[in-house]
Amino acid sequence: MARFVVTCTPGPAWESATPTRQQAGWDAHATFMNALAQERFVAFGGPAGEENNVVLIADARDDASVRARLALDPWSTAGLLRTVSIEPWTIWLGDDERIPADQSGSLYLVAYAPGPRWEHPKPRRGQAGWDAHAKFMDALTEQRVVLLGGPLDEHRALLVMQHEHEDDLRAQLATDLWYDGVLRIKYIEPWTLWLHRSQAST
Repeated sequence: MARFVVTCTPGPAWESATPTRQQAGWDAHATFMNALAQERFVAFGGPAGEENNVVLIADARDDASVRARLALDPWSTAGLLRTVSIEPWTIWLGDDERIPADQSGSLYLVAYAPGPRWEHPKPRRGQAGWDAHAKFMDALTEQRVVLLGGPLDEHRALLVMQHEHEDDLRAQLATDLWYDGVLRIKYIEPWTLWLHRSQAST
């Protein structure tokens, strides 16, 4: 079983002036997604950013299995939601138990990409200052700022972080030795959990 980060965006039938829960077929879509969490196919999921995007964390054999399963969503067949990316995610930091079910604190998806001092084709652990960067991330994990995270591929990474204020989170991340050099922050997006495996299984 592998873990995947799935990004979905509004499709052509999405009504931009209508709130998410008032879109056509919401009840059928919500029932479908809740079933995926109950079956432990989706671990977490909900709106991310400000463009009505949705990010799901899914556990499956492969990306084809994820795509096939989501194609059965009533919103997919009706053109309200489309899957735009399915990426494997290797967890190096934290664990699922750290993700709060009660939405206490603010959750953020923090995406990293290579910066101007990233040395190709060296691997991540071969980059200058790796030990200091790893120690910095381990400390954030101990402080429960980093809840879950790891590489998407050889160069990029995604982390789920918790902080009361985004500006304070950005300031804290800026103290990393790799900040804006070996790595750059591609985006920091608020993430609201509407699906949580532990809630669905109770």
